Amino acid sequence: MHPIQRSDYARSLVRTFALLLPLQSFRRYGIAVCDVLVDGLARKLCLTDADAKTVPKMTAAIQVYQMTLRDVLSQASTQVTGKLTDAQILSLDDEAKCDNTKFKNLFEASKAVPGGITNRDVIPLLNKKLQKDQQLAPGSSEAQVRNGISELQQSLSNLTLRSSALRGQMTPDLFGFLQNLP
Repeated sequence: MHPIQRSDYARSLVRTFALLLPLQSFRRYGIAVCDVLVDGLARKLCLTDADAKTVPKMTAAIQVYQMTLRDVLSQASTQVTGKLTDAQILSLDDEAKCDNTKFKNLFEASKAVPGGITNRDVIPLLNKKLQKDQQLAPGSSEAQVRNGISELQQSLSNLTLRSSALRGQMTPDLFGFLQNLP
């Protein structure tokens, strides 16, 4: 089951839509309402339309969003479940669409990483833990930075977000771990 479709808010939208259409039309278009809702929220989580249909990718993106709320935006009571609450759906609904050509998740687009992973402060953070022969030069490309992130994700067993759907993406737990290194 898709992590958004289980939401009471999503079900209430579908019920509201059902009241606005004749029964035959709802049977034809009701599922489309859920698809539109999911696709719209997925774009705000920095996912592509294709990724929105992939449960592991959507779940991982939601976990990154929830961890960003908790760790970056100081919403300490936020649980990292991979399933959106009604309040989170409403909050995301108010967000602008994320530029998924530049950012791969909402954390990368957050104030914690201004400008994304090519920010000049990210490479020195990664180099704190990368092996000497894998260290990144200043001004490395996005692809090189993502490769460095992927190397660290594979070598670090203490990260909370371990989904392969996040491979090569900066996540709040990796960023926090690197910031706390001497």
